[in-house]
Amino acid sequence: MKRVDDLWGPLEWRLPDAHAIYWAQRGIDDVTKRFDVTGPEGKPDGVLNLEEEEAAGGDFLKLRRIIYQSLQQACMQGRLITPPPAMNYGWNVDLITKANESYEKQMEAKRAEDSASGTDTGLAEHMSTGHKNFLRNAVYFLYVYNRKAEAAKWYKYMIDLYPKSIRVPGLTLDEYCVSRVQEDAGETDHNQTKAVIAGLLMQAFQFAAVGEDDQFVGHKALAIQLRNRFQREIGKSTNRVGLPPFEELEKQALDDLFRPASPYLPPSVLEQLRIALELPQDYGKNLEPYALPSPIQGPMEGPAEERVQDPVPSPSPTPL
Repeated sequence: MKRVDDLWGPLEWRLPDAHAIYWAQRGIDDVTKRFDVTGPEGKPDGVLNLEEEEAAGGDFLKLRRIIYQSLQQACMQGRLITPPPAMNYGWNVDLITKANESYEKQMEAKRAEDSASGTDTGLAEHMSTGHKNFLRNAVYFLYVYNRKAEAAKWYKYMIDLYPKSIRVPGLTLDEYCVSRVQEDAGETDHNQTKAVIAGLLMQAFQFAAVGEDDQFVGHKALAIQLRNRFQREIGKSTNRVGLPPFEELEKQALDDLFRPASPYLPPSVLEQLRIALELPQDYGKNLEPYALPSPIQGPMEGPAEERVQDPVPSPSPTPL
């Protein structure tokens, strides 16, 4: 386990991806031991060449693919924010380098195989699309984890390798990460942008409650950047409604968490947040209770003629 963790980790061994990587690596070691016949100096070198891989059949490729796919999964949700049984996952940003290496090795191996056989399967290009999307996510999540220097390094690497990975050339790191959020919010839609900012702030407060300080700072910084970008884009237009000051948006989100009957956080987590933010013990007690929305009526089932409908009341007679 230690060797696998040194090779591919740090892994979270309470999650299944780590065990998939472990057994796949055990298989690769076994296949290599059995089929590694000769190396550049005529002796086994611990690496399978193309002929040795072919002799091993499909096993080696399948095992390599298990590591490749499991490592991507472990990167995206390979860290437990809360222990079992709650099982809340988060990105394991410390695996980004290893996950990136797995992409590079897979693409390099596939290109070498295509070159040796004189064919172009297109699989390396297909992998590069996944690699590009992985890097886009990695940059964003490093940013929201408040690891800005690492985010900047990977952002440059991504642009150098895939110049078309960003829609608008010349975006700064801040602008790129805000644009990722604003893709969901719409270009300059007031209500949607305000809702996304509130969501970022609520996520930030949840991370503060469980001691994830870097994510608290990162999500809050992203919310600030999103509001600033919105204000810049609407400019001085008298026909567009601007957003309230950030402090007001932040207080609205915090109040929605603490107001009576709020559905967002359980009482124990809410108390952890109150302590983390050093709020008064009675914070939120005097706020208006949270108003739950009315349930949405779903579509009626069955043929129209069989549906039971409330009778339409007859109009009252017009008074004379």
